[in-house]
Amino acid sequence: MHLLRYFALVALISSPMSFTFADEGRDQQNPGPVQGPGQDQNTGEGQHPGNCPGRNCTPPTKSVCFNLVCHYDFQQHIQGEEQQNGSGLKSCKVAARFDKLVTIDGGEVTDDSIHPDNPELEVSCDDKLVYNNSARRFTDLLGTRIQGQMGPHPAITLPRGALHAGSGETSGRHIAPSVLELDTGRGFERARGTCYIWTGAPLL
Repeated sequence: MHLLRYFALVALISSPMSFTFADEGRDQQNPGPVQGPGQDQNTGEGQHPGNCPGRNCTPPTKSVCFNLVCHYDFQQHIQGEEQQNGSGLKSCKVAARFDKLVTIDGGEVTDDSIHPDNPELEVSCDDKLVYNNSARRFTDLLGTRIQGQMGPHPAITLPRGALHAGSGETSGRHIAPSVLELDTGRGFERARGTCYIWTGAPLL
């Protein structure tokens, strides 16, 4: 089953939930950090919380399953008129799923994906499947990039802190700004959008 159809079914049967929206005025081509649990700490490998003795320890982590459903609009609305890009694309949807380490309290950890934890990535534009294959994920102090490993090599970017989970046993559910980069055959196109992100295996 395609990821987009799978996540659509999950959304229909899931219980009501609250969302955390990023600042609407933020420039999504270079989105700022999204605050999450433990975000006031340095959480990458080799980094340490402020109270870490000796300042050379790594905080304990846990592995969680991340699920992303993203929507992007290629049409720009300028003075009430729609300005279409050269590729003719109107909108794209992206779904991704992968396992990733977070701190015990759910904070984002800087790391890169390796097999078998590389993301599954599916991209469809104007209701046509563009990509459905594996990808690589790179998370650093600037944010996260998820890049398709095969052509047309679609990629999405997320701001720093977007890949955080809920504290304890609760599931992290939130919305973050995002940018999609896609090779349309006429060059690379970029579109702004948002991603709904949650952790844990959805119940069917």
